[in-house]
Amino acid sequence: MDLLVRRHEQVFAETLGTIKGLKANIVLKENSIPKYFKSRPVPFAIKGLIEDELKSLQAQGIITKVKASDFASPIVPVLKRDGKSVRICADFKRTVNPQLEVDKYPLPRPEEIFATLNGGKYFTKLDISQAFLQLELEESCRRFTTINTHLGLFQYNRLTMGLASAPAQFQEAMEKILQGLDVVVYIDDILVSGTSLEDHDNRLNAVLERLSDYGVHLNRKKCEFRLNKIAFLGYVIDENGLHPSNEKVEAIHNAPAPTNATEVRSLIGMITYYAKFIPNLSSILVPLNRLLCKESEFHWSEECNAAFDRVKKTLTSDRVLAHFDPKKQLVLQTDASKYGIGCVISHVLPNGDERPVAYASRTLSKPEINYSQLEKEALAIVFGVKRFHQYLFGHHFVLVTDHKPLLTIFGDKKDIPSIAASRLQRWAVLLSAHQYTIKFRRTEDHSNADALSRLPDRAKNISRDKILEVRLEMLPITAETIRTATRKDAELRKVVHYCQNGWPETSEPGLEQYFRKRNELCIEQGVIFWGLRVVIPRSVQRMVLELLHDGHPGIVAMKSIARLHVWFPGIDSAIEDLVRSCEGCQLQRNLPAQAPVQPLVWPEKPWTRIQLDYMGPFHGYFWLIIVDATSKWVKIFPMKHATTSKTIECLRDTFTRFGIPQQVLSDNGSQFCSSEFRAFLKRNNIRQILTAVKHPRTNGLSERMVQTAKSAIKAGIKTHGDPILSMQNFLFRYRSTPHSTTGRTPAEMMLCYKRRTQLDFLRPDTYSKVLDKQTDVTERQSHRGASPREFQEGEKVLTLDFRREKENRWIPAEVVTRTGPMSYRLQVNGQIWKRHVDQIVKTDVLPTRIPPIMKRHHDDQTDLAREQMQSEEISNPAAQSVPVQDEPQTTDSDGTRGKSTDTSAKEPRRLRDRDKLQKPDRLRY
Repeated sequence: MDLLVRRHEQVFAETLGTIKGLKANIVLKENSIPKYFKSRPVPFAIKGLIEDELKSLQAQGIITKVKASDFASPIVPVLKRDGKSVRICADFKRTVNPQLEVDKYPLPRPEEIFATLNGGKYFTKLDISQAFLQLELEESCRRFTTINTHLGLFQYNRLTMGLASAPAQFQEAMEKILQGLDVVVYIDDILVSGTSLEDHDNRLNAVLERLSDYGVHLNRKKCEFRLNKIAFLGYVIDENGLHPSNEKVEAIHNAPAPTNATEVRSLIGMITYYAKFIPNLSSILVPLNRLLCKESEFHWSEECNAAFDRVKKTLTSDRVLAHFDPKKQLVLQTDASKYGIGCVISHVLPNGDERPVAYASRTLSKPEINYSQLEKEALAIVFGVKRFHQYLFGHHFVLVTDHKPLLTIFGDKKDIPSIAASRLQRWAVLLSAHQYTIKFRRTEDHSNADALSRLPDRAKNISRDKILEVRLEMLPITAETIRTATRKDAELRKVVHYCQNGWPETSEPGLEQYFRKRNELCIEQGVIFWGLRVVIPRSVQRMVLELLHDGHPGIVAMKSIARLHVWFPGIDSAIEDLVRSCEGCQLQRNLPAQAPVQPLVWPEKPWTRIQLDYMGPFHGYFWLIIVDATSKWVKIFPMKHATTSKTIECLRDTFTRFGIPQQVLSDNGSQFCSSEFRAFLKRNNIRQILTAVKHPRTNGLSERMVQTAKSAIKAGIKTHGDPILSMQNFLFRYRSTPHSTTGRTPAEMMLCYKRRTQLDFLRPDTYSKVLDKQTDVTERQSHRGASPREFQEGEKVLTLDFRREKENRWIPAEVVTRTGPMSYRLQVNGQIWKRHVDQIVKTDVLPTRIPPIMKRHHDDQTDLAREQMQSEEISNPAAQSVPVQDEPQTTDSDGTRGKSTDTSAKEPRRLRDRDKLQKPDRLRY
């Protein structure tokens, strides 16, 4: 056999195997909703252990860190028995499992298993190491297995325990791997048989070769080779065939005789539970019923012993027992008493009756006797699940208990409780690998399991739990001190009694805090635990507090340390009182938490209250900052020396612009507290407000402005190099920017108008808008046939002479230049007139005859103009402009305004530069 194992040593390697060519797939139901649960708080004592385990899983490729996921399940870290490592399990109970499409792939029926193994003389049982983890998950469904930890999100790359569909998926994968080989696969167990050693070894060799080809690894320590018989699913298989296993009824055969009326009553209740399958039951129970009479003394006679043996024989007969059938509904019933635990696995018949498949019971060890009743009932469930693992794993079953709190801890409606005792967390994780529905049944209707717990098989027990021993060793006080003090504490003695025998429905006075935690309390070696914390008796509480206060860690640190190790009612208040009464802690205490900011009343009118502060020295200046509380208008004065007189000078300059405010708020700087400054404020009837000493939050507006201005000036210096210019640029921008509090710019609120900035250049002004409108009107008139109103220089035209009568007002003229869009300068008889286009008309024919009077007048004017121009050219040869005769206005007899006819009073005037005439300053209409 060793040669065969060495030949396939890679199959028995201790590393994690990886199945080749096959991957598991997780399918959710239609319309499934992603569920994301945050990570649970982690005890500081095991945080490092969790981190180490996560790193180990990540190094093996079992998990991968991810940044985000729509699915997230919390983890349940469970301390292993050595107390030095943890097992990390995912709590899929409320996230993925309720939404999974669980594969209906069938597990092999007992008939199929027995038919395959029948006729064999030698048997081998192979155990697959870390079975589910060897099967990789499809990448598309890995996000469903995301776990949430204090280090972030991780997703499983392999099939993991806790997923409802894991057993069926792994069973299907293993049957594909071993297809064609005459062996039995039952999830993680492989059964090989042979009619001879040679036949057996050949089959085993073929199985090992197939497993090697697919990369499956086995657990060498749990494998059993070349057995003459093998027990499976309640039967024993050997070369002679199939035999009922005594393990199914061992609990009944080894049950001790009752020693009191209570145990007799439980035994009779169990017999009555299966009364439908037992004929003549009343005659069998006659001797036992006599023991329940109050008048008679309890005496176990030979007749009672014979009846008891007959009862045990009846309960283990085929009339009561049923053969295991995976197609029928399974029910696991468990119960616990003060000294034993029992369980029954049954099938539910079509008519609703229950027939037992197997029984199991055992006595409690000495440490287990000290368990709380809650833990004893939980232990009974775990015992039954482990004992009947082959029946239950991969099948959905109903779990029945008469202890209601277990519905919360082990039920599927809530998460696994994080504050529960470590052993309860570990048991909850163990049960999460099974598919079950937990139900409550009254004790009166739970007599079959109750009897097994009261008459347990004394030959069966398990080793005690070591986890809480580790916690005791971690305490600064010895466990013996706590144990002795607990026995002497009257209050804790009651707690111990109720934990071991069950709590009443209502709390006893003085035990309210323990009553609220009754489902989370447990007892280990005479010490009460709440989760992982030791419950400290009153007599040693002061000693524990002083140990926690060693080194003066402070209130928060003391509470953090205490939450790792100890608890008693009012421990938080006791820690706070201890620290407050410690003189050393009080002398070194920090400032109290800052009080909420009380905002100053916002003045409705600008310049009602101004707030002052100095910034600097900064870049060679002291900067006086003045802020208006209403408009947030800011004024900054740089100065070389921050004196009272300079401060008053700056304020006086500011008051000349904006007036005198009602209030001035500042800190306690010497400039603001001097008598000179106070006198200045008093003369101007200004109320002074000073902030609390070394409490700048009171003057938060100006303090914040100091930070803003300093940052802006620093940034501006890198661009301009001048702090004063940087300050001016900052003020210009700040005053034109809407404030986050008022929603308006300081300039608008202070000056009541919107200031013009460079950004305003981006939008058209009113001048351009009006000019465009006028251009549109001109174009429309042109389209309607109106005169184009355009004349060229030197063109002969007619213009109006306002000195003449209306009938003969048009006289010849010549265009000199254009002075605007609608105005021209004309030369008329040597004079320059200004006329609008509406006063000018084009003509191709000039008058050939001029009246004598007009001709003489025309010649005189021409000669006069010529003489004047010649005299000006002689006196000023550089003059190039033409003399202009402005026509003085006069009033006619009819009241109308006209031109004066007195030409002797007119003096010629120079025209403007020709270029300037082409760019007029304003329009002439």
